[in-house]
Amino acid sequence: MIDVIVTSTCRKQFEATYASFVKNVKYRGGFRFIIHVDVFEKNKRYLPKLLEFLRHNGIDDVKINMGKHSFANAVNYLHGRLESEYYFNLEDDWIFLRRIDLDSIIQVMKNNENIHNIRFSKERIKKPGLIAKKRLAKSNELYLLTGDQVSLGGTDLIESTLWSLNPHIARTLIAKQFPHIPEGTNPENFLFKKYNSKFTVSGLYIYGKYGDPPYVKDIGRHCFLVKKIKTISEILRNPSLIKKQDRMKKMERYLGGQFES
Repeated sequence: MIDVIVTSTCRKQFEATYASFVKNVKYRGGFRFIIHVDVFEKNKRYLPKLLEFLRHNGIDDVKINMGKHSFANAVNYLHGRLESEYYFNLEDDWIFLRRIDLDSIIQVMKNNENIHNIRFSKERIKKPGLIAKKRLAKSNELYLLTGDQVSLGGTDLIESTLWSLNPHIARTLIAKQFPHIPEGTNPENFLFKKYNSKFTVSGLYIYGKYGDPPYVKDIGRHCFLVKKIKTISEILRNPSLIKKQDRMKKMERYLGGQFES
Protein backbone atom coordinates (compact mmCIF):
# COMPACT_ATOMS: atom_id res chain seq x y z
CA MET A 1 0.00 0.00 0.00
CA ILE A 2 1.16 3.53 -0.79
CA ASP A 3 0.40 6.55 1.38
CA VAL A 4 -1.15 9.44 -0.55
CA ILE A 5 -0.65 12.68 1.39
CA VAL A 6 -2.88 15.62 0.52
CA THR A 7 -2.74 19.26 1.58
CA SER A 8 -6.14 20.91 1.35
CA THR A 9 -7.59 24.34 2.03
CA CYS A 10 -11.14 22.97 2.15
CA ARG A 11 -12.00 23.46 -1.51
CA LYS A 12 -14.54 21.70 -3.69
CA GLN A 13 -11.81 21.07 -6.29
CA PHE A 14 -10.69 18.08 -4.20
CA GLU A 15 -13.67 16.11 -5.52
CA ALA A 16 -12.34 16.45 -9.08
CA THR A 17 -8.78 15.75 -7.88
CA TYR A 18 -9.83 12.54 -6.13
CA ALA A 19 -11.97 11.34 -9.06
CA SER A 20 -9.19 11.88 -11.59
CA PHE A 21 -6.62 10.22 -9.30
CA VAL A 22 -8.76 7.11 -8.85
CA LYS A 23 -9.45 6.95 -12.59
CA ASN A 24 -5.90 7.47 -13.84
CA VAL A 25 -3.37 6.47 -11.16
CA LYS A 26 -3.16 2.69 -10.90
CA TYR A 27 -1.37 0.58 -8.31
CA ARG A 28 -2.20 -3.01 -7.41
CA GLY A 29 -1.12 -2.53 -3.80
CA GLY A 30 -3.77 0.11 -3.12
CA PHE A 31 -3.66 3.50 -1.43
CA ARG A 32 -4.07 5.03 2.02
CA PHE A 33 -5.12 8.68 1.88
CA ILE A 34 -3.86 11.03 4.61
CA ILE A 35 -5.32 14.53 4.40
CA HIS A 36 -4.53 17.77 6.20
CA VAL A 37 -7.28 20.38 5.82
CA ASP A 38 -6.67 24.03 6.64
CA VAL A 39 -10.14 25.54 6.89
CA PHE A 40 -10.02 29.11 5.65
CA GLU A 41 -12.86 31.43 6.63
CA LYS A 42 -14.01 31.83 3.02
CA ASN A 43 -14.16 28.03 2.53
CA LYS A 44 -15.60 26.84 5.86
CA ARG A 45 -19.13 26.48 4.48
CA TYR A 46 -17.86 23.64 2.31
CA LEU A 47 -16.39 21.67 5.25
CA PRO A 48 -19.49 19.53 6.00
CA LYS A 49 -19.71 18.52 2.33
CA LEU A 50 -15.99 17.76 2.23
CA LEU A 51 -16.23 15.55 5.32
CA GLU A 52 -19.22 13.73 3.84
CA PHE A 53 -17.32 13.22 0.57
CA LEU A 54 -14.35 11.78 2.49
CA ARG A 55 -16.58 9.45 4.53
CA HIS A 56 -18.36 8.29 1.37
CA ASN A 57 -15.00 7.33 -0.14
CA GLY A 58 -13.69 5.60 2.98
CA ILE A 59 -11.10 8.25 3.83
CA ASP A 60 -10.84 8.61 7.60
CA ASP A 61 -7.23 9.70 8.22
CA VAL A 62 -8.05 13.41 8.20
CA LYS A 63 -6.72 16.30 10.27
CA ILE A 64 -8.94 19.38 10.38
CA ASN A 65 -7.17 22.60 11.32
CA MET A 66 -9.47 25.50 12.20
CA GLY A 67 -6.68 27.56 13.79
CA LYS A 68 -3.61 29.26 12.38
CA HIS A 69 -2.95 28.19 8.82
CA SER A 70 0.51 27.35 7.52
CA PHE A 71 1.47 25.37 4.45
CA ALA A 72 4.75 24.50 6.18
CA ASN A 73 2.90 23.01 9.17
CA ALA A 74 0.66 21.02 6.87
CA VAL A 75 3.65 19.49 5.04
CA ASN A 76 5.42 18.77 8.35
CA TYR A 77 2.34 16.97 9.67
CA LEU A 78 1.89 14.84 6.56
CA HIS A 79 5.56 13.87 6.36
CA GLY A 80 5.33 12.80 9.99
CA ARG A 81 2.40 10.48 9.21
CA LEU A 82 4.15 8.58 6.42
CA GLU A 83 4.50 4.83 6.91
CA SER A 84 4.78 3.29 3.43
CA GLU A 85 8.13 2.83 1.69
CA TYR A 86 7.01 5.14 -1.10
CA TYR A 87 4.42 7.90 -0.98
CA PHE A 88 2.43 10.01 -3.41
CA ASN A 89 2.34 13.76 -2.80
CA LEU A 90 -0.81 15.60 -3.82
CA GLU A 91 -2.68 18.86 -3.28
CA ASP A 92 -6.42 19.38 -3.46
CA ASP A 93 -6.42 21.21 -6.80
CA TRP A 94 -4.72 18.93 -9.34
CA ILE A 95 -6.31 16.65 -11.89
CA PHE A 96 -4.66 13.82 -13.80
CA LEU A 97 -4.90 13.93 -17.58
CA ARG A 98 -3.33 10.59 -18.47
CA ARG A 99 -3.04 7.10 -17.04
CA ILE A 100 -0.09 6.52 -14.69
CA ASP A 101 1.09 2.97 -13.98
CA LEU A 102 2.63 3.20 -10.53
CA ASP A 103 3.51 -0.50 -10.45
CA SER A 104 6.11 -0.05 -13.18
CA ILE A 105 7.37 3.21 -11.65
CA ILE A 106 7.77 1.64 -8.21
CA GLN A 107 9.61 -1.30 -9.74
CA VAL A 108 12.06 1.09 -11.41
CA MET A 109 12.60 2.84 -8.06
CA LYS A 110 13.17 -0.51 -6.34
CA ASN A 111 15.77 -1.41 -8.95
CA ASN A 112 17.47 2.00 -8.79
CA GLU A 113 17.99 3.21 -5.24
CA ASN A 114 19.45 6.47 -6.50
CA ILE A 115 15.97 7.57 -7.65
CA HIS A 116 14.43 9.61 -4.84
CA ASN A 117 11.56 11.51 -6.41
CA ILE A 118 9.64 11.38 -9.71
CA ARG A 119 7.23 14.19 -10.45
CA PHE A 120 4.53 14.47 -13.08
CA SER A 121 4.74 17.40 -15.45
CA LYS A 122 2.03 20.06 -15.67
CA GLU A 123 3.14 21.15 -19.15
CA ARG A 124 4.63 19.68 -22.28
CA ILE A 125 8.19 18.64 -21.50
CA LYS A 126 10.44 20.81 -23.65
CA LYS A 127 14.14 20.30 -24.13
CA PRO A 128 15.85 23.52 -23.03
CA GLY A 129 17.06 25.57 -25.96
CA LEU A 130 19.75 28.19 -26.26
CA ILE A 131 17.41 31.07 -25.38
CA ALA A 132 16.23 29.34 -22.19
CA LYS A 133 19.80 28.57 -21.19
CA LYS A 134 20.88 32.18 -21.71
CA ARG A 135 17.92 33.48 -19.72
CA LEU A 136 18.62 31.18 -16.79
CA ALA A 137 22.35 31.91 -16.93
CA LYS A 138 21.60 35.62 -16.74
CA SER A 139 19.52 35.10 -13.59
CA ASN A 140 21.98 32.60 -12.05
CA GLU A 141 19.35 29.85 -12.31
CA LEU A 142 21.01 27.27 -14.54
CA TYR A 143 20.17 24.71 -11.87
CA LEU A 144 16.55 24.89 -13.12
CA LEU A 145 17.50 23.28 -16.43
CA THR A 146 16.33 19.75 -17.02
CA GLY A 147 18.99 17.20 -17.87
CA ASP A 148 19.37 14.03 -19.88
CA GLN A 149 16.55 11.75 -20.86
CA VAL A 150 17.04 8.18 -19.66
CA SER A 151 15.14 4.92 -20.00
CA LEU A 152 15.17 2.51 -17.06
CA GLY A 153 13.30 -0.78 -17.29
CA GLY A 154 11.20 0.63 -20.12
CA THR A 155 10.26 3.75 -18.13
CA ASP A 156 11.28 7.10 -19.59
CA LEU A 157 12.58 9.74 -17.17
CA ILE A 158 14.23 13.16 -17.44
CA GLU A 159 16.85 14.28 -14.96
CA SER A 160 15.89 17.23 -12.74
CA THR A 161 17.25 19.18 -9.78
CA LEU A 162 13.94 20.35 -8.28
CA TRP A 163 12.24 18.81 -5.26
CA SER A 164 8.80 20.06 -6.24
CA LEU A 165 5.58 19.70 -4.26
CA ASN A 166 3.65 19.24 -7.48
CA PRO A 167 2.22 15.70 -7.80
CA HIS A 168 5.05 13.20 -7.38
CA ILE A 169 6.02 9.78 -6.08
CA ALA A 170 8.96 9.71 -3.67
CA ARG A 171 10.84 7.62 -1.13
CA THR A 172 9.62 8.07 2.43
CA LEU A 173 13.17 7.50 3.70
CA ILE A 174 14.27 10.70 1.94
CA ALA A 175 11.31 12.78 3.16
CA LYS A 176 11.97 11.63 6.74
CA GLN A 177 15.50 13.07 6.52
CA PHE A 178 14.24 16.60 5.97
CA PRO A 179 14.31 18.84 9.05
CA HIS A 180 11.18 20.50 10.37
CA ILE A 181 10.08 23.25 7.98
CA PRO A 182 9.92 26.55 9.90
CA GLU A 183 6.54 28.24 9.99
CA GLY A 184 6.35 31.10 7.53
CA THR A 185 8.80 29.41 5.17
CA ASN A 186 7.92 28.38 1.62
CA PRO A 187 8.09 24.55 1.95
CA GLU A 188 9.03 23.96 -1.67
CA ASN A 189 11.99 26.35 -1.56
CA PHE A 190 13.07 24.98 1.83
CA LEU A 191 13.00 21.32 0.71
CA PHE A 192 14.74 22.16 -2.57
CA LYS A 193 17.64 23.80 -0.71
CA LYS A 194 17.91 21.08 1.94
CA TYR A 195 17.85 18.30 -0.64
CA ASN A 196 20.56 19.84 -2.81
CA SER A 197 22.76 20.55 0.21
CA LYS A 198 22.54 16.90 1.27
CA PHE A 199 22.84 15.11 -2.08
CA THR A 200 25.64 16.07 -4.47
CA VAL A 201 24.20 13.78 -7.14
CA SER A 202 20.54 14.44 -7.78
CA GLY A 203 18.03 11.59 -7.62
CA LEU A 204 15.17 13.74 -8.91
CA TYR A 205 13.36 13.05 -12.15
CA ILE A 206 10.40 14.05 -14.31
CA TYR A 207 8.21 11.22 -15.58
CA GLY A 208 8.19 10.85 -19.36
CA LYS A 209 10.35 11.98 -22.24
CA TYR A 210 10.97 15.24 -24.06
CA GLY A 211 7.95 16.20 -26.14
CA ASP A 212 5.43 14.38 -23.94
CA PRO A 213 2.19 16.24 -23.16
CA PRO A 214 1.37 17.06 -19.50
CA TYR A 215 0.25 14.40 -17.03
CA VAL A 216 -1.40 16.77 -14.55
CA LYS A 217 -3.24 20.10 -14.54
CA ASP A 218 -3.46 22.70 -11.79
CA ILE A 219 -7.16 23.59 -11.52
CA GLY A 220 -6.72 25.77 -8.45
CA ARG A 221 -4.44 28.39 -9.97
CA HIS A 222 -7.08 29.36 -12.53
CA CYS A 223 -9.65 29.99 -9.78
CA PHE A 224 -7.02 31.89 -7.79
CA LEU A 225 -6.20 34.17 -10.73
CA VAL A 226 -9.89 34.76 -11.51
CA LYS A 227 -10.46 35.86 -7.91
CA LYS A 228 -7.41 38.11 -8.05
CA ILE A 229 -8.66 39.82 -11.23
CA LYS A 230 -12.13 40.18 -9.75
CA THR A 231 -10.67 41.71 -6.57
CA ILE A 232 -8.61 44.24 -8.54
CA SER A 233 -11.66 45.19 -10.59
CA GLU A 234 -13.76 45.69 -7.44
CA ILE A 235 -11.07 47.87 -5.86
CA LEU A 236 -10.72 50.00 -9.00
CA ARG A 237 -14.46 50.63 -8.92
CA ASN A 238 -14.52 51.26 -5.18
CA PRO A 239 -11.12 52.00 -3.53
CA SER A 240 -12.72 51.88 -0.05
CA LEU A 241 -12.80 48.09 -0.39
CA ILE A 242 -9.02 47.77 -0.32
CA LYS A 243 -8.81 47.04 3.42
CA LYS A 244 -11.34 44.22 3.05
CA GLN A 245 -9.70 42.63 0.05
CA ASP A 246 -6.74 40.83 1.63
CA ARG A 247 -7.07 37.42 0.00
CA MET A 248 -3.67 37.60 -1.67
CA LYS A 249 -1.88 38.55 1.53
CA LYS A 250 -3.55 35.70 3.44
CA MET A 251 -2.54 33.18 0.80
CA GLU A 252 1.05 34.44 0.71
CA ARG A 253 1.27 34.16 4.51
CA TYR A 254 -0.05 30.61 4.29
CA LEU A 255 2.47 29.66 1.61
CA GLY A 256 5.36 31.40 3.33
CA GLY A 257 5.99 33.90 0.58
CA GLN A 258 5.21 33.97 -3.11
CA PHE A 259 4.56 30.45 -4.34
CA GLU A 260 6.18 29.35 -7.58
CA SER A 261 5.09 25.96 -8.83
